[in-house]
Amino acid sequence: MKRLLSSLVLAGCFLTSTSLPLIPHQYRELAQAQTADELFYTFYGQKIPLNLKRDRVAVSFKPTTNSRSSRSTQPLYLQLQQDLRRGGGNSRSVSSGNSNFDIDVKPLGDNIALVNLPTGSRSSLDSIQQRIQKQSYVKETLPILTRKSGESSKEKESEQVIVLPNEIAIAFDRDMSESQRQMVLLRHNLEVVRPLRFSKNRYLVRSKAVSGTEILSLANQLTQVTGVQSATPNFIQATSYQQSQLLGNLANLPATPNATQRLEQQLAQLPQPKDSPISAKLLPLQWHLNSTPKRGQLLARTDVRATEAWKHSNGGRGTVVAVIDSLIQWDHPDLVKNIYKSGNHPDKLPGEEYGWDFSSTGEGDADTRLSSRELSLLQAEFQDTFKLPTEQLLKKYQQFADIFKKRHPKASPGEIANYIRNQVRNQISGEFHGTWSAGVIAANSPDKAGVLGVAPNTQILPVRVFALGGAINSASLGEAIGYAASRNVDVINMSLGGLLPDEGLTEQIFDVLDSNPNLVIIASAGNENLDGVAFPAGIPGVVSVGA
Repeated sequence: MKRLLSSLVLAGCFLTSTSLPLIPHQYRELAQAQTADELFYTFYGQKIPLNLKRDRVAVSFKPTTNSRSSRSTQPLYLQLQQDLRRGGGNSRSVSSGNSNFDIDVKPLGDNIALVNLPTGSRSSLDSIQQRIQKQSYVKETLPILTRKSGESSKEKESEQVIVLPNEIAIAFDRDMSESQRQMVLLRHNLEVVRPLRFSKNRYLVRSKAVSGTEILSLANQLTQVTGVQSATPNFIQATSYQQSQLLGNLANLPATPNATQRLEQQLAQLPQPKDSPISAKLLPLQWHLNSTPKRGQLLARTDVRATEAWKHSNGGRGTVVAVIDSLIQWDHPDLVKNIYKSGNHPDKLPGEEYGWDFSSTGEGDADTRLSSRELSLLQAEFQDTFKLPTEQLLKKYQQFADIFKKRHPKASPGEIANYIRNQVRNQISGEFHGTWSAGVIAANSPDKAGVLGVAPNTQILPVRVFALGGAINSASLGEAIGYAASRNVDVINMSLGGLLPDEGLTEQIFDVLDSNPNLVIIASAGNENLDGVAFPAGIPGVVSVGA
C-alpha cells in the first residue's frame, strides 16, 4: 500500500503543472495508441506529452577506440559538420543550387551529436538526413523531442532537449521466472543490451523491429504486459537555459578579467572569521559558511553558521557522501585528502578505486575525471575565446551572437564577442559542476590554501553520471544510485533535477531506501524559479534542497 500511495502522490506532484487528471492505479487500462502529432510516454499511468523537433536531429556515432585515452585531432561531430557543409564528399548536395548549407553540429556526451537543420523544404531536410546516414562513421539518426518545463517569464524559459534512442529500461516483477521474462522479450522482438547493475530484475533492452518515435509506443505497450513493472524509454536528456542574467548589462562583460588580482584584493580587505576551529585562506569569501567577514558585526548573518557548528562536531569525520554529478576531479588539491577509496566489495568493478563514471557508453569507466579526449574538445573551445579575432568568433559561435543581438540590437561587434567569450568559458566551467559540488561538501586542502566544505572532514565517493554537454539518461542514473548504496555510503547527494519523471527509477529509489533505512538521499529542487519540485527530488523519501 505504501508504494501505491507514493505512486499516486508522485504522479500528482509532477503532473499538476500539465493539468492532467489523477486517476486510480488501474493505469494499465490507459490507451497507448499515439500518432506523430501526439507523442507521449507514461508515468504511473499518466501521459507525459512530448513534441518532435523537426528542425533538429541527433546522430549516434559508431564505437571508436577507448574514449578515455583517445585524443583524435578531429572529433566526429566536427567531421560530420565539415562533411555536411561541403556537400558530404562523394554524396550529392542537398540541392543543385546550393551545396554549402551552414549546418551547426554540437556534441552531446560520448557518441551523440545534435544537428541543427537549416530552414527549407521537407524534401531538403530529408536529403540532409539521408546524407548523414551515408557517412561511414554514423551509426544512426535519432529523433529529438522537447517538453516545455515552464514559463516563469517571457525572458526566462527552459526547453529540455530529449534524444530518443532505441533503448527501453524495463523492470519485471520479482516473482517472474527467467523463462517468462524471455517470453516477453521474444514476443515483443526485444534483445537485452545489458542487465542494469546494482538492481534486480531490471534490464536495458533494444527493439529489433521498430525505431524512432515508435519506441514510445512500444514502451507504452510493454507497461500493459502482465509481469512488467515498468518500461520507460532510456531518454538521453540535456537542458539548455537562456542566461538572461548575462544579457542585462554590457558593463558586466569584461574581455579578460584578472581574477587572481581581484581575489587577492578582496582577501586583503576581509578578516578571517574569529574562533573557527578549522581555517583556510579563502574562508573569508565563503559567506555561506560564515558571513561575518563580508557583512560585519552589525548586519544580520545570512549563513549556516558552519564555523560555530564545527566547534560542537567532528566536521563530518567518519561519514561518506556519494556525489552523483558531472566531472569530479578527485585529485584537486582541495579534495584529494578526503576522497573515499573503494574497498574489496563482492561486486567491485574492473579497476575501481576512486568511484565510477557511469556517463560513458557500455560498462562505464573507473575515472570520473576529465579524459584526454574530453580535454581536447574543451581545450579547443576555450582557446577560441583567446585566439580568435572578433569576426571569426562571431561567425563560429553565431548562435550565441544571435541571442545577444536579439536582446541588444545596438551592441557593437566587440561587445558581442565579449559576451561569446564569457558564455563559452562559463559553459566549459559548468562541465566541472561535480567538482564544485564535492568541494561545497568536503573541501579541505592540506596546505589550507583553498576553500572549506561544510563538512571538511567527511569523505567523498565520486560518481559521474553527466557526460559533456550535460547528457544524462535514467538507466545510468539508476545504476549510479544503486552503486553508491552498495558502497555503504551515508549520504547520496544529487545536485541535479528537472529530469523527465521515470517510473523505473522511482521504484529503484524506493528499493534502495527500503534496503538502507539509514541512508539519506538528497536531490535538487531545481533552479528554474518555478513552483513545485523537480524530478527526482519529488520522490517520497528523497530530501529536496533548493538553491
